[in-house]
Amino acid sequence: MSKTKTIAEIRNHKNNTMKILDNYLESILNDDPKKVDLLSYWLHTYTNYLKFEDTFDPKKNIKYERGDIVRVNLGFNVGSEHGGRHYAVVLDNNNNHASPVITIIPLSSSNGQNIHPSSVYLGDDIYQKSIAKIKGLKQAYKAEQHEISELMKTVKTLIESANTDEKQIATAQANVMMLTSKAESLNQKQAELQKVQNEISRMKIGSVALVAQITTISKIRIEDPVTIHGALNGIKLSAENLDSINKKVQELYVYS
Repeated sequence: MSKTKTIAEIRNHKNNTMKILDNYLESILNDDPKKVDLLSYWLHTYTNYLKFEDTFDPKKNIKYERGDIVRVNLGFNVGSEHGGRHYAVVLDNNNNHASPVITIIPLSSSNGQNIHPSSVYLGDDIYQKSIAKIKGLKQAYKAEQHEISELMKTVKTLIESANTDEKQIATAQANVMMLTSKAESLNQKQAELQKVQNEISRMKIGSVALVAQITTISKIRIEDPVTIHGALNGIKLSAENLDSINKKVQELYVYS
């Protein structure tokens, strides 16, 4: 059984560890400044995760389903591990909404050439689904714009003809409230559309599932989608691509 350490011993351990880390970062700063910057950034992010851990409620996130595309921060990698911000596909068949963890397969960009035997090429599935979402949001935005325009005409007519008619005044007020609600909805659609457009501007057209790097992560690491208004909400791999991943998982991990 390990000895219970005193607060003084733990503090000393912590201080020594910080010195070792600082000495290491200083020793490679000139030769590998990018690594120092990335590791420093990750330590900052990881510290924030730890602060958030006690109050994190996974039920405040949307419920994730198999095939959903998420953007996650995998942190600072060691060796050939996949690290940093990446898209990933949810692997769980039925992830419990209250579960603080989720299993994912990291994704990487690819043009379809030189695919590793342990990976699955997904083509432009994710990119095309994102394009389709943008088209749908634009159509909904235009439809709501038209509704607001027509409602404004109705309100104007009611106000001009109402005079002192209490019933017409009440109808006009109700329509003004509806107009305010629709304007808020339109602003939300515009913000969501901008999110998806910003997201797709960072995407590469082709992607590959790194099946050999299946990992279970805290949902704290999920950056998008967290709510129904997330840029990636509703973006899901095709059944065909999910079947290809299933076959690769079986090939790599199931004894035959």
